[in-house]
Amino acid sequence: MSMEAFSIKWFTIYYTISGILLLVTGVQLAVRPSNFKTYLIRKAESEDPPPLIRNILKYWLLFTLPCLVLAFIPFSWTELLFSIWSLLMVYIIGAQLVRWAQLRLVIQENRSVLSIFVRWLGVSMLSAAVVILLLGFLMIQRLGS
Repeated sequence: MSMEAFSIKWFTIYYTISGILLLVTGVQLAVRPSNFKTYLIRKAESEDPPPLIRNILKYWLLFTLPCLVLAFIPFSWTELLFSIWSLLMVYIIGAQLVRWAQLRLVIQENRSVLSIFVRWLGVSMLSAAVVILLLGFLMIQRLGS
């Protein structure tokens, strides 16, 4: 198998799985924000950042780095921009975890509006899922040709 074929298959699988995960998580957060709100409030009592978010970021970074390399085989602006966007999201969310001492105080002080934020996060995930699934569809079409 050539590197070009491997790259296309990698992005096809990555887009599909990422899109489905974002879709399911987005629906769950948008429909039932209370579950994640409760999790955040409980974790805000601890000085350590939430392990769930830390682990998600760790694996997201682990799968984004090969995307960055494979975006050049063959060169594709779409895959490169997606990889850079993914790295940017990992950086932004990771920066919030670095400032967990301050963020946990904000969470504790703003419990009443936390549901709105979690719901907004879910809707944002849904919109990202639609775009990523469309990219996956384009990759599936590229596989067929």
